[in-house]
Amino acid sequence: MEERLFLSGVLIPALCAAVAASLLQGNLSRWSGAAMATALLVSCANQQGSWAWPRAGEWTWIAVALATVALCGAAAGNDAGSRTGRGVVCAVAACLVSLLLPLPGWQDATARITLAAASALGAALLLPLGMHRGGFSSWLSCSLALAAPSVVALGCGFAKLAVTMAALSATCGLMGVVTVFSRRPMPPKLSGTLVIALACVSGSATAQAFDSLNTPAWVFVVAGAAPLGAWLGEAPPFRGRSLVSALARVVGVAAIAGLAIWAVAPRLASNGDSDAYAVRGVDAPDHLAPPLVH
Repeated sequence: MEERLFLSGVLIPALCAAVAASLLQGNLSRWSGAAMATALLVSCANQQGSWAWPRAGEWTWIAVALATVALCGAAAGNDAGSRTGRGVVCAVAACLVSLLLPLPGWQDATARITLAAASALGAALLLPLGMHRGGFSSWLSCSLALAAPSVVALGCGFAKLAVTMAALSATCGLMGVVTVFSRRPMPPKLSGTLVIALACVSGSATAQAFDSLNTPAWVFVVAGAAPLGAWLGEAPPFRGRSLVSALARVVGVAAIAGLAIWAVAPRLASNGDSDAYAVRGVDAPDHLAPPLVH
C-alpha cells in the first residue's frame, strides 16, 4: 500500500513536474510555478482516483488555488517590472489563495483576511531570495520547507494532504537536480516563489482546518514560516562565502521545519497503531475531521 501511494501520489507527480522543468530549461524561471502546480494537480488526481472540480469545503481546493497563483505569477513575468509591481502581484496572489480555499474555520471575513495577510507576508519576505537564489541549496531548502506542512498534516491524521505536499517537496528536490545537470542556477523567480511560499502557508492552514487532534496553533505557524529560514544564508557572517551561505540557508530552513516536525513526531508512531489511514492514506475518507456543519 505504502509503495503504491508513494509511486502514484509523490514520485509520478514529481517526475511529471521535473520533465516539464527539463523541457522549459530556457524559460524555467517564468514557468517553475506552473511545473510545481502540475505536481499538485497530478497528485490530487491520483489520490482521488480522477480529477473532478472540488466541491465546497474539499481539501483539493489547495491545488486549484496554487495553480491559479502559478499562472498569475507566470503572466506577470519574471520580474513584474519593479518591487512595487512584485508587491502588487504578491497581494493579488494572497487574496486569490484566501478566496479559493473554502476551508472549515476559515470562512468568516476575519479568518480570510488573516490568511491573506499571512500569505502576502510570507511571499513578500521570500521573494527577494527567490528572485536571485537558484542553485541546488536553494531548491533543497524549498524542499525541506515543504516537508514541514507535509509531516504536520500527517501528524494531524490528514494523509492525503501530507502526500500532496510531499509531492511538491519532491518536485523542488528534483528541480535542484535539474540545476546541477544544467550547470547554471535557475531561480524560481516570481511564479515559483509564490507557489512555494503560499503552499507552505495554505498547506498549514488546510492541515489546521481539518485537524481533529487538537494540535497547538504555533505548530502550523512554524510550518508555514519554514521557507523564511533561508534568510540565515544572507546573514553577514555567511553571505560573503558561497559554500557557507548555501549551508547556512539549508540549516536555517531545516531548523524551523524540524521544530514543527518535532512537535508532531510522537504522534506518527501512535497513528500507525490506531489509524492505518493516517499513515497509508488509502481507501479512506478525504479527511479525518468531523463532518462539516453548514
